[in-house]
Amino acid sequence: MPRPYARLLAAVGWALLGAAALTGMALSATVAFSASSVGRPVVAGLLIRQLDDAVAGRLALEAVEVLPRGGFELRGLQVYDPDDHLVLQVSSARLFADLTRLSSREVGVVLELDSPSVLLEAEADGGVSLARALAPTHPATPVLLLPGQAPARPSWTLRLTRLTVRGGDLWWQRADRSTAVELTDLDLD
Repeated sequence: MPRPYARLLAAVGWALLGAAALTGMALSATVAFSASSVGRPVVAGLLIRQLDDAVAGRLALEAVEVLPRGGFELRGLQVYDPDDHLVLQVSSARLFADLTRLSSREVGVVLELDSPSVLLEAEADGGVSLARALAPTHPATPVLLLPGQAPARPSWTLRLTRLTVRGGDLWWQRADRSTAVELTDLDLD
């Protein structure tokens, strides 16, 4: 290989290595900041604003923490429906992503909930308050595809691979506000 090409290739390699190192340092600094007592509420506020804009209801969150195995812990999560009724409250939720099927455009999610309290109120139109709270603020417009036509943008699948609930409560209320189901001290795997 001629000498100028070797130098160019070496320079590109060093530039890529430097960019990877800077990216790693930035990610490490972000994780360290989110783990600090000062950073936890800041990161929780940023995260909750992003999620709150995406759903029809309102969300509140006390803190976010990055866990050792690459997961996240959300503490003090509260979800309100559009009428401002508390429909979900979770003491702590741990979320882990399973990226083993990423090449198939599928992400698995492992969710562990401690002391969740869920209120499902039947709506007059047959819907449920929790579904209405988590409905997208800006729903995607449906696209009509002709037979044999592929979507313009490949879709991703988000799959709940494991759900663990410890010490949960569930209330299901009919539209007339009478209780249809009440479960307490619920454990689920």
